[in-house]
Amino acid sequence: MINNLQYLPHQKEAIKFVEEHNGYAIIGDDCGIGKTMEAIGISDIIYPGKYIIICTKSMKLKWSREIYKWTGKDSYIISGEKTFNLPKNYDYYIINYHILGRENEKLRKEELAKKATAKENNLNYRMKQVPVEGWWQEIVKLGLTGIIIDEAHRGLNNPKAIWTRSIVELYKKAKPKVFLPLTGTPIRKRPKNFYTMLHLVAPNIFPNEYKFYYKYCDPKHNRFGWTFDGATNIEELHELVSKVMIRRLKEDVLKDLPSKIVSCIPMELSKLEEKNYISASQELINVIRSSKNKLEKSNGLAKLKQMAYLAKRNSLFIWIDEFIEDHDKLILGCWHKMVIEDLMKRYNKIALKIDGSVTDEKRLEAEDRFQKDAKVKIIILQIDAGGEGLTLTASNSVGIIECPDTPGQIIQFCDRAHRHGQDKQVTVYYPFANGTIENIVADRIEESFKSMSMILDGKKDNSIFNYSFDEILLKNLNKK
Repeated sequence: MINNLQYLPHQKEAIKFVEEHNGYAIIGDDCGIGKTMEAIGISDIIYPGKYIIICTKSMKLKWSREIYKWTGKDSYIISGEKTFNLPKNYDYYIINYHILGRENEKLRKEELAKKATAKENNLNYRMKQVPVEGWWQEIVKLGLTGIIIDEAHRGLNNPKAIWTRSIVELYKKAKPKVFLPLTGTPIRKRPKNFYTMLHLVAPNIFPNEYKFYYKYCDPKHNRFGWTFDGATNIEELHELVSKVMIRRLKEDVLKDLPSKIVSCIPMELSKLEEKNYISASQELINVIRSSKNKLEKSNGLAKLKQMAYLAKRNSLFIWIDEFIEDHDKLILGCWHKMVIEDLMKRYNKIALKIDGSVTDEKRLEAEDRFQKDAKVKIIILQIDAGGEGLTLTASNSVGIIECPDTPGQIIQFCDRAHRHGQDKQVTVYYPFANGTIENIVADRIEESFKSMSMILDGKKDNSIFNYSFDEILLKNLNKK
């Protein structure tokens, strides 16, 4: 069996914790500590078998890549809402929350009709909860060994949400040997949202929803009924949670690791987006290959990069939206004016920009606002214009939306967050359009960085991305 996992001590500790809890535990480690790697080790070594991984849409390809990287196994990515019989020759299946289940349409229409009739007659009607159906039912048929819930605070925080109900139904019907929620932020807002996750992992410790609410969620009665929006008996709850969850912060376990890490995230392109990109890019590729005019070649490459951005645009927006929901601030680096304007149009209420058109005064004002204003969640930088002279340590998350031409530009750009005054590990994300020019650009930057690293530092195998961009649909672009 292929398994290249080399665990750090804290990762071994997490795997041991889950094993000691017979496969039912929460890994609540801080972001960047290695929850994915721990979960893959648990599923591949400790409890091998068939697994469903439920995650956000933007992380499906990332999970698939990580599984193959560490186990040598292909995974089956489930896409679309229309169900069919799943192939059974895989160990790993991956699905996003939004398509896991749906309410029975016929029964929902009936309930809506009853409510409408009651309203016409000035009567109150409390709609019954409609059963959920869909992919979770097909997944049950696989005969699962385990269920892994990535970003579990998103998938299990609201017992009324369709995807939460679908997970619960899957859990009940599949009766998995392993149930493993992963989350760096187990409680997003209040203890109330933590109950479902705790109950599924340890029903003997957290057996009753309303007893949990009344004891730990600061119950208050108003003229409409009870509310549970606070927190009470916190120390007691901590002791109980500690029995089923392992949690370490970066500063606790990453002292000997580099203070800056890179996470490459392949954006999922729809078949139409992929088809449109390939069709539209072919003419440009021919121009780039055949032209002897450097400016024409350069303009062709620029257009190709912008087309790659448009191909990943929908998935990129989903990734940014989900990221901002779960984290604080985000620095985004772009190259083309079109991309900057597109991002600003979508995120104008929470974003600032710095590009070549911004004056020195406005640049300093933007820097100051990003550092101090909690309402400013995103700063969008043109990588050259924003790659020097800025201190943006209010964020420890950097997203490279478009790769520049050299590794030095990337390093300079990332150092806006990775500099004196930063007290957290910086994570650099590269959400790239897989199978496009972005693969090739990244490969070339990687090659340049290795050479630069060898020349300057004497390091042979140093890496800027620590990732293999192997799925390249445009190999002929490299041909002379």
